[in-house]
Amino acid sequence: MAYPGDVLNPSAGGGVTSFNTRAGAVTLTKADVTATGLAAADVSAAPLASPALTGNPTAPTQAANNNSTRLATTAYVDALAAATLTLTNKRITRRVSTVNAPGATPSVDIDNFDQLELTGVAAAITSITVSGTPAAGDRLFIAVTDDGTSRAITLGASFKALSIAAPTATTISQRLVMGFLWDPVASLWDLVGWA
Repeated sequence: MAYPGDVLNPSAGGGVTSFNTRAGAVTLTKADVTATGLAAADVSAAPLASPALTGNPTAPTQAANNNSTRLATTAYVDALAAATLTLTNKRITRRVSTVNAPGATPSVDIDNFDQLELTGVAAAITSITVSGTPAAGDRLFIAVTDDGTSRAITLGASFKALSIAAPTATTISQRLVMGFLWDPVASLWDLVGWA
């Protein structure tokens, strides 16, 4: 590997009079450095500004809860992901899917949504399909508002009623809300309340 001292030609007074065949006031550029006989592995060295690193670059792992502009290594991120976080006085925003005029068989993906809002329901609901991979303790809310005419509701095979019967129809122009908890033993959504 060549170093700048190997290619600079100091004058008798100690100043630089030429560099890479240029004379006078010389401004050092990246091209000057990569063109001075650097080893093949160093020729593609990343610049200091916006480097595009290749391979497996390493960096020091920052202390936990570091809220700065320092680099976060995979070790830092893995430790943070494995930590138990406590939420105090925090609000969890629900993921809501709103579907207007959903038809007879609306659906919701529990991996992406916690709540299904069905508005302008213009036909009887014969089945609601829930896809995704729920876990014990997952909650699902389904709200139904008709289009000004009462509509029949059949929840479908993904649901079961506990101590209360499931609603069978909407009340004209009123929002019907149903709450469910996932039952991992039965692999069904338990209806725990509705209003």
